[in-house]
Amino acid sequence: MEENNASLLLTPAAKKNCRFPREFPFPILRDENAASLSDQEWKYIIGHLQEDCVVVHDDEDIKLLFTKGFFGVGSLSKKVPRVCWSTRKNNDFRNQRKQQQQPSTSSFVSEMSKNQTEDEEIEVVNCEDDEDEKSADRKHGDEIEVVLSDSGDSMSEDEVAEIGENDSDSKSEEKEHLILTFEEAYFLSYGLGCLVVKDKGQPMDLLRLWNKFCELSVGQNFPIMYTAYHHFRSKGWVVRSGLKYGTDYVLYKDGPPFYHSTYSVVVKPVKEQNFRDAYAGGKPHFTWSSLAALNRITTNAGKGLLLLYVIKPSALSENKVSTPYCISQYKLEEVLFKRWVPSETRDEEELS
Repeated sequence: MEENNASLLLTPAAKKNCRFPREFPFPILRDENAASLSDQEWKYIIGHLQEDCVVVHDDEDIKLLFTKGFFGVGSLSKKVPRVCWSTRKNNDFRNQRKQQQQPSTSSFVSEMSKNQTEDEEIEVVNCEDDEDEKSADRKHGDEIEVVLSDSGDSMSEDEVAEIGENDSDSKSEEKEHLILTFEEAYFLSYGLGCLVVKDKGQPMDLLRLWNKFCELSVGQNFPIMYTAYHHFRSKGWVVRSGLKYGTDYVLYKDGPPFYHSTYSVVVKPVKEQNFRDAYAGGKPHFTWSSLAALNRITTNAGKGLLLLYVIKPSALSENKVSTPYCISQYKLEEVLFKRWVPSETRDEEELS
């Protein structure tokens, strides 16, 4: 984006009362005691290929991936993996609850009390956007605080209540794993070199992994979607699914626990010779009505709508698309879609 358009860019909205420390942005560690494939001081994470995702089983690896970069979601919660939850001491919690207890929250508190000691409190992170949170503070601020220990996606009040009710049975529940999208898994393998993906117990090299993801991805659009994902991750954004807002991705500064997502991103593949037309197998054209509706959704949620055009060069053959080489050959064009409000954008001379 041009420097003279910097005033059009949105300022990331910070979340209030963020009390847990910031971790490293990527899950790269040097572990002298861990053996690896090539470097004895390099920490490798093992993932297992499934039909539509890559699964990580080890609890320590799950914590590492989720707290350092916010990669993946829990297989059971679909948000924050349970291994990322923790308890912290809060000696004043029960006394404060007695003073501020209200009938509307008494049943919830009683359920939580059955599963906690008198001086402990469940911590779960708030890692997803809640558009209501941006305009006003939560009305139930005097209830039990539910915050993540390290990071994660936001949880609704019903889900929080369910945590309290089911906490006593958590030990008998099925073990939760971390689910990575193909784009997340390949970025960890190709971009960072900290993930080894196995298929039926056999490690996969980067070329074989690329071809496998291309084969399994919906519409075989993995090269386009990964190029977009890699682009934003390399610019420092934390990239998460934008399905909730009808887009491909949402972008966070630093991470979901610290900021609300700033932009919703729609990825649009096009041909180089005809920038306005989507090439075969890509997404259909936007109509003005659909674009206006999408912009209204993102605007009401306090975000900006960003269109990312992934331009396929004419000289890029299908053989080159079958390798990671094509990532450097695609051209990217960012377009920030913004509603024009005459009363806010007219020149001062026109207003006078």
